[in-house]
Amino acid sequence: MSNFEPLMARLEEGKSWFVSQLEFRSPEEAIRPLGRDEWSLAQHIEHLMIVERATLLQWTRASDPMPKRTPVQQLKRRMVRSIMRRGIKVPVPTKEAEPSSTPDVQTLLADWDKLRVKFQGRLEKAPSPNVVVFPHPVAGPLNARESLEFLADHMQYHQKRVGQLLGR
Repeated sequence: MSNFEPLMARLEEGKSWFVSQLEFRSPEEAIRPLGRDEWSLAQHIEHLMIVERATLLQWTRASDPMPKRTPVQQLKRRMVRSIMRRGIKVPVPTKEAEPSSTPDVQTLLADWDKLRVKFQGRLEKAPSPNVVVFPHPVAGPLNARESLEFLADHMQYHQKRVGQLLGR
């Protein structure tokens, strides 16, 4: 199976960046919205974890064959990737990925560590490239590699959004 280490390294770099953003903030600051109609830093982290957890769950259950992509699906996939790499604000495409109103930062960080350990343990048992792992609501079906690429791009998107909101 493909080497996923560069993608996991991108995910770990992103996680480290978010943890560093929390380093000098009180729990109250971490749950304060970063702007009008914006999430807090803790909510961004919780959202990232929700998506990672869902992807891991689907990774372990993946069995549906990868369908042939239509030109429209290929265009949507490129569009989603481009938007995420630029940090353009878009609504969450599914309610299940919405964070809670005031997540507990310490619990989030502990759970994120556990989630990453589980994901690392599953890399050896990666589904075939011909199997759908993550059916993205806009980009369409993604296989294992594409799912990790999505998670890394998704992490980058939230880093850019938070960085913009913090004025960095």
